[in-house]
Amino acid sequence: MNTSSYKPGIIEVYERLTQDLTLLTTCSLIGLLGFAKWQPSRVAGVADALTNSPLVSINASEEVKTLLQAISGQESGGNYAVTNASGSGATGAFQVMQENIPAWSQECLGQPANVEEFRNSPELQNQVVACKVDQYWQDALTQTDGDKLTACKRVAAQWYSGDPDRYTSTAAQSWNGDSYPSIASYATKVCSKTGW
Repeated sequence: MNTSSYKPGIIEVYERLTQDLTLLTTCSLIGLLGFAKWQPSRVAGVADALTNSPLVSINASEEVKTLLQAISGQESGGNYAVTNASGSGATGAFQVMQENIPAWSQECLGQPANVEEFRNSPELQNQVVACKVDQYWQDALTQTDGDKLTACKRVAAQWYSGDPDRYTSTAAQSWNGDSYPSIASYATKVCSKTGW
C-alpha cells in the first residue's frame, strides 16, 4: 500500500473517533453547557475543554474554526447528532441539508458520504463543513476587501439561505410552516459569536 496517497475511509474515520470517548463526551458537554454562547474572552475554562474538541483537529485557519464554532453554536448548540425536526432534514452540528451531504463530501474528501455516516461522525462533519465554509470565507473576504465582520455576515447568509448577497435581508423566513429569523438576524447572531 502506498501510504502517501492513503486516505482512510469514512467508516475508519468514524471508528477511530468513537474510540475516543473522552473527546465525544467533552463535545457533548460543551453543547450542553452553552457552546452556542462561547466566547473565549468571557468563559473561563472553555479553551481547555475545546482542546479536546473535534474542531481542534481541523486543518483550517483560525478564522474558519471561529466561524465553525459560531455556526454550530447557532445551529445546534454543538450537537453533532441532531436532525432538524421541522421536516427539512438538516443534519448535524452545522445543520447541513441532507441533499448536500453526498456532493459536498465528494467534493471535499474525494468520496461521497451518506446521511447516516455524516450524522454519526463529528470528524466527518467538521472536515466537510470546514471545506465549504473556507470556500465561502475566501469568497467573502474578496467581496468585502478583507472586512472580517461583513465577510462573516456574508458567510452566515450563504450558510443560512444559499445567497451571500442577502446578508442584510430583514424578510421573515419560513420552512414547512415554521417561522425562522430573517437572514440579517441570523447573520448578526452568528457573527456576534466571533468577536469580530
